[in-house]
Amino acid sequence: MSAQPPLQLLRADLPLVLAVVALGAFGGALAFVYAQLAEAGRPPPIHLVYYVALGAGAGFVGVFLVARTDRSMPLHMMALALASGFGFKPIFDSLDALLEREQTERAAVVVQRQGAELRRVGAELREVAEEVDAESGDPEESGAGASSRAAEIAALTARIDAVLAVDPTVLLEAPEPTR
Repeated sequence: MSAQPPLQLLRADLPLVLAVVALGAFGGALAFVYAQLAEAGRPPPIHLVYYVALGAGAGFVGVFLVARTDRSMPLHMMALALASGFGFKPIFDSLDALLEREQTERAAVVVQRQGAELRRVGAELREVAEEVDAESGDPEESGAGASSRAAEIAALTARIDAVLAVDPTVLLEAPEPTR
């Protein structure tokens, strides 16, 4: 079984994608009608265009990105597109939360890698420090050997500083988990 190029997959799924977008737009139009019937704050008629556009986008986002719906269930996809179009704000909020979670996961991977590197470099630094301590007790080797070991410790310390040079705002601005 060979993998199909993305354009062929898009052509094969195009009717389904268009149906999802159209039903999302219809859901947005229904949301506009609902807002017109609600007593508090009726949007002006020109806002229908915005509701339809947001509904179409939310239908696509809700079905394909947030819910990642199985394409073998077209009726389920259509119902979800309609509901997503009607409630477009929570869908876009979900997309925002999804993107924030992915950014946080990427930052966590970076922190894990840096922590592993720090542990490795720290172990090397401890070994070198122990060797320097052992050599400093021997007067014959304390001259050139101690200065080269001191240079090694300085190099390892510089490597630790380089690992710690991560932008701290990436770690501090991780969003709170939502429920």
